[in-house]
Amino acid sequence: MWILTSEHNAYDQFGEYFEAAWIKKPTRQQLKVFLTGYTEEGIDFILLGGGRKAYEDYWMILREVEEGEAL
Repeated sequence: MWILTSEHNAYDQFGEYFEAAWIKKPTRQQLKVFLTGYTEEGIDFILLGGGRKAYEDYWMILREVEEGEAL
């Protein structure tokens, strides 16, 4: 299962926030529909796992997990 989470660089944030889940790794098109406003390069970065690049206040993480596995 593939899980998409987001993180916010804010004083009162609580870690990763669940965004979406897919049984199989999502395609670029599936992410493009879900992540409106992201560039092709941004979507490709998320498909490789995502994460924080530099000093962004908001970023996405895509990871594969097994059933019952904690993030």
